[in-house]
Amino acid sequence: MNARKKQIQKLRFKVKTTPFRKRYYLKQRVKAVYGNIRTRLYTNIKEQVVNTKHGLEFITVLERRLENMLERLHFAPSIGAGAQLIKHRHVFVNGNECTSPGYVVNVGDLIQVKDAPTQKQIEKHIKLGLSRNKRPLPSLRVSVPDYLEVNYYTMSAVL
Repeated sequence: MNARKKQIQKLRFKVKTTPFRKRYYLKQRVKAVYGNIRTRLYTNIKEQVVNTKHGLEFITVLERRLENMLERLHFAPSIGAGAQLIKHRHVFVNGNECTSPGYVVNVGDLIQVKDAPTQKQIEKHIKLGLSRNKRPLPSLRVSVPDYLEVNYYTMSAVL
């Protein structure tokens, strides 16, 4: 039986790790983390950051997208849900209604959710997340990145 396995292993060809294969797997990992972004969006962002340190700047642009910010702030359970909140006109940036999930938030921008039913759903989502993390429910302390300032009582945040 061992001889048979060795023959099969010799017949199998080894897969070379080409630069294309490495880029492809990196792209697949980014898509998995950031909500299965479209190829056109991927190439547009890549063209924007071509003159800089490619990896860090690329991730920075993806992190600053409004749909991703809503997920990081726990205003939405996922990036797709954040995009839906934006498309249904529940999200305001600097007091202006924003309908583009791909809007890149700048430093100092104020993000607000201004619909009462939506705010109740977000509070329910936050409390559910807190109860899963075994934290006390009355306090609304949720792990949020350091670069974001959040106020869950007014449903607003500043980058």
